[in-house]
Amino acid sequence: MTVPAAITRALVGTSFGQIHCRTAGAGPAIVLLHINQQSSAVFAEMIEALAPRMRAIAIDYPSHGGSDHVAAQPSIGDYARCVLEVM
Repeated sequence: MTVPAAITRALVGTSFGQIHCRTAGAGPAIVLLHINQQSSAVFAEMIEALAPRMRAIAIDYPSHGGSDHVAAQPSIGDYARCVLEVM
């Protein structure tokens, strides 16, 4: 039986405020992005499955999950910029 990888939760300072992410593993990174109205919590099992082979990073978009709320609805470009800032 394989022991699940420990998932670390963190807040990263960005121009969108504090952005919450979950990560586990080491090596080449893969970024997991949730659909709207979800959070990185939906990737918990996937993070554990990927962690033995790579570093899995799941990010909560601004105003989602454990990330800070923003006043205006971000655009797709804003979400992309946020992910780059976290990385």
